[in-house]
Amino acid sequence: MTQIKDSATQLPWIRYDRNPYGVPLLDLRPITFQLASDVGEIALKHLDSYSLEDGATFSGLLPGESPENRGNDENNGDTDKSNMDKRDTDQDDGHFGSLIEPVSVETIRRVPCELSYETVEKLYPGSLFVPQTPEDRWAIFFDGGYIYFVRSWSRQLVARAKVELTPHQLLITEIEGAILEEFETENQTIALVNFLMLSHVLGESAPVPLLNELESDPNRAAVWAFAFCGHKAKVGVFAEDAIFPAQGGIIRSTTAYHIAIANDDKESVKLILSQNWVDPNVIAQDGFTPIHWALYTDHFEMMELLADNGVDINAYSLSQTTPLMDAVELRSEKGVHTLLTLGADPLLEDQLGFTALHRASAMGELNIAKALLLAGSDPYQANKAGITAIDLAKEKGNSAMVALLSEQA
Repeated sequence: MTQIKDSATQLPWIRYDRNPYGVPLLDLRPITFQLASDVGEIALKHLDSYSLEDGATFSGLLPGESPENRGNDENNGDTDKSNMDKRDTDQDDGHFGSLIEPVSVETIRRVPCELSYETVEKLYPGSLFVPQTPEDRWAIFFDGGYIYFVRSWSRQLVARAKVELTPHQLLITEIEGAILEEFETENQTIALVNFLMLSHVLGESAPVPLLNELESDPNRAAVWAFAFCGHKAKVGVFAEDAIFPAQGGIIRSTTAYHIAIANDDKESVKLILSQNWVDPNVIAQDGFTPIHWALYTDHFEMMELLADNGVDINAYSLSQTTPLMDAVELRSEKGVHTLLTLGADPLLEDQLGFTALHRASAMGELNIAKALLLAGSDPYQANKAGITAIDLAKEKGNSAMVALLSEQA
């Protein structure tokens, strides 16, 4: 771990009336955002393994197990065997607390609770959060019955939460295992699971439930928080059992369907669609539609397969952009051509009224603009501010684009 540049950093407090949680919050970022982790070869390998993981390899695991030692009594050689005590924050090995020993169904620690979160109408099994950087300490998956909390560097499951689903709601009724160590209090386990749901699954800047015993040393508490959750440690509160409500986010999952699209696995996609295992237009955890996923992985034949199976070629992402708009922003002539051939509507607008042609004009993409014009784009279609594609070309001083759009008009 890197050293704190200024050990005398005075962490500021955020007033109760200046944050959505209604209590004073310790701002951890002056310390946590300057820290980084040294990552070993095995940990890097484990981090890379999550990029196309839907969680199926973790389904059925008990706390203390990993996919590599499923059902074994001892950890295998690929598991980091560090024994960092959870209150020793002098260095960070990518874990938090001692490595948990695998348990049996009979001896598992069970914590009853009631934690509820809003979901899409139907939440499918898949990943809820996967690490993108070494500072992402957790991977979180859902298999339909349980949510699995995995230490990202070791691929070890430390806890799983039993859930009940109703339309638009997920209720956690019981937690098996522990987040830090087996001796944490039940209320602390519940608070930490809730924090991981808010900060990782819902992407909120939720307060970390800091250890009460560190209240006299806020800097050490910040390092503790970094060891626990990396750069997700933004603010904190000295209350180990603090539970805060979600701020309006909706839980989504990245399913095996999305992973198959990203892998260009046409046979799996055909099987999933033919068996009606998912809504063909289901939006992934990252906010993108199946067509977006095919576009961003340059799988143009996959886009054709999806369209042939009734997937909406014009469906908006959560950012309110269509695949055609994103293809323009990617400068993907092949993507634009494929989407237009499949019937993508070039006249659709984003929230500000910008079309695909607005984007092509602003970016100076003549070939893409030509394709859009041939497909029916209107160079005089104005956005909500009254700006047309021709206006953007003039603003950029692109005489060739101005001539092209004026000629078509």
